Amino acid sequence: MLFKSPDKSLLIVLFVLTKAMDLFTTYLVTDDLSNEISLLVTGLHFGWFGFIIVNRFFVLTVVILILFTNLKFVNTLEQKNKKVIFSLKDYICKIILSTNDDLTKIGLIQLLFKIKMNKLSFLFFSIRSFTVTMIIIHILVSLNNIFEYGGFSIWGNTKYFIISNIIFLLIIVLFVVVFYMMIKKRFHRLSSNI
Repeated sequence: MLFKSPDKSLLIVLFVLTKAMDLFTTYLVTDDLSNEISLLVTGLHFGWFGFIIVNRFFVLTVVILILFTNLKFVNTLEQKNKKVIFSLKDYICKIILSTNDDLTKIGLIQLLFKIKMNKLSFLFFSIRSFTVTMIIIHILVSLNNIFEYGGFSIWGNTKYFIISNIIFLLIIVLFVVVFYMMIKKRFHRLSSNI
């Protein structure tokens, strides 16, 4: 394997390949970046050189985060709390939030600022969720670019500002869904081993 964990290897390879595919199809559709919706191009007026440098930095940062977050801490917490985790809510309270409080009686402000969080497990799930979300987004953007290259536009004459807001909203929704699905998968794995 490329790295010690096959999951990390697959995640890194898929992330790098889909990002490269996104950049390549962007070049096919708009070689002068006139139709690019990225804020790096529209707001900061980066050309291809700056656009590629920033994207390389982004890929390198994500790869480093994947490599340095590991499942060891999550596994340790799961083993330590195995006997008191009976539901997905218990899993979230013990593994992510490090609390015994009933989540239904906690307000949003208290949840965000007062409850102690297991930072390493939260970071693990966040990095993995973000990477999977970006892989999905890169695939969708690449497919859109391929359609546009073929003369078919999914967006039609929609303004790029609206498209970028839709993509941003899609990233947020996908991140939350993937984060939840990863936690749920870990909980089911733990509950099946009990």
